[in-house]
Amino acid sequence: MSVEIELKVWVDDRPHVEAELQRRFGVGEQYHKSDRYFSVTCGESPVEFRLRQDGERTVFTHKAKKIHDGIETSQENEFDVPEPRAFERFIHTLGAHEYIRKEKIGRRFRSGDMVLELSEVVGLGDFLELELLVSEEAAGEPARHAACVRRLHTMLDELELSRSRIEATPYTVLLAERANRPAAEKKKDHP
Repeated sequence: MSVEIELKVWVDDRPHVEAELQRRFGVGEQYHKSDRYFSVTCGESPVEFRLRQDGERTVFTHKAKKIHDGIETSQENEFDVPEPRAFERFIHTLGAHEYIRKEKIGRRFRSGDMVLELSEVVGLGDFLELELLVSEEAAGEPARHAACVRRLHTMLDELELSRSRIEATPYTVLLAERANRPAAEKKKDHP
């Protein structure tokens, strides 16, 4: 199974950042992701997961993630949902309830094995996400994990984006705070 190592940074001048990304990595590809986050009690603990609509594709995602110094490391369990309506009826039968929605509109770029997504997160603003996908083994070795973090920071520096603008708080928590309501008790460990 793969592990994501990623960071996100606030973008103040989107046209400038987008032009620089296109200059370096080509036009990229557009996307529009609509996410719905759910929670269900399993035993005595809540389990959170996401249903994402990305074009015609619906994807279920559950993440086990940790955030340290603005770097998110997460192990994803993800699969396509061929019958979204039937799946939603099923999860509601299990007692799952939707607690927040998120919409991201943007452009995805690639630099080797690094994915860069420049997004407007509706209701929040513009962000650039940098992501590396590595093996569990690599993510678990401190030296290799640190090397991945250095690569993310180096790319941020090359794009002249300040590390002080790295956002460690999950989007769902930021959106809930913006709406002045809790998102699953404002937990920082949901997908």
